[in-house]
Amino acid sequence: MKLPRILSILTLLTATSAASAAPECPKLDDPPADVCIASAHGVAYGRTRSDAEMGSRALESAAGQFALYFGTEPPAGMLVLSRTYTTEAATALAAAHSLAYGLSWLPASASPWSRPDPSSRRRPGAGRRDPALHEDVLRHELGHAMYAAMFWPGAASETPAYGSPAPDWLDESVAELMESPESQQQRGARFLATQRSSPNGVPPLATFLSMPHPALALQQTMRRNGQISRSGVASLELSPGDRTALTLDMFYGQALVFAAFLIEASGDVRVLRDISDATAAGVDFEGWLARRGEASSLPSTLPLLQARWDEWLQRMSERKDPATSG
Repeated sequence: MKLPRILSILTLLTATSAASAAPECPKLDDPPADVCIASAHGVAYGRTRSDAEMGSRALESAAGQFALYFGTEPPAGMLVLSRTYTTEAATALAAAHSLAYGLSWLPASASPWSRPDPSSRRRPGAGRRDPALHEDVLRHELGHAMYAAMFWPGAASETPAYGSPAPDWLDESVAELMESPESQQQRGARFLATQRSSPNGVPPLATFLSMPHPALALQQTMRRNGQISRSGVASLELSPGDRTALTLDMFYGQALVFAAFLIEASGDVRVLRDISDATAAGVDFEGWLARRGEASSLPSTLPLLQARWDEWLQRMSERKDPATSG
């Protein structure tokens, strides 16, 4: 099952503008990792050149998507691929060298993210590490960091929210738009398939727009159980039918597809920028709808938007091939 054409088109667009001042690798007596690569939008550290190059690609790819959806370059930051170096340490080091954010994440060799391995006969459903999937995870996490640094500089660590002071649905929508088109297609297709089979399982907007990220409670449990790595990355394998996995997948999918709906319905690829500007100024989503909904070709109230969202999802469900029809 493919996603509606709106996601196929939007995520294949590219942003061609470049950052005005490219950062350089800091001269450090004790760097966080052996190899550093500087690019237009930040510096990437890794134990190996391969890791550093992957980090640098993820930085540039996420920055290109960010510029597309927000109409401006994201702040430059620092990415460290390490099993042990913490994001707190990366943040402090980045700030000391005039970089807007620091992020530490697992290197590819330690990545738990995998795709099903069809060659595995003994263990049905067994996975194999997928470098492309790991790079998408990096792009996603960088999206969180870039978004927080852009709209709430210095505030991300002071909020109980999942990624930034923004509502969790909005923060997650932005991070997912930083991923590759292939990743978005797969995530969105899963959501549409679930919505088609269980339409009543999709939370109404009044619930979805205010709900905390499902991963928050899971992270707290994992921290209590010692399942957080020394670098601070939470790693937990969930079976596809696990209830927690289904809840997470539904939230991620709805965040991505709702963003696509807003972009298509408004006709504005940068509508999330307008919503984020209002959010950063203290205006919630319903307040934004009341002020800017009609100007953005959207309803001015949440109940009216719910009706339009329901109609849109119904049309998606009725399409035999959503990528090519109508």
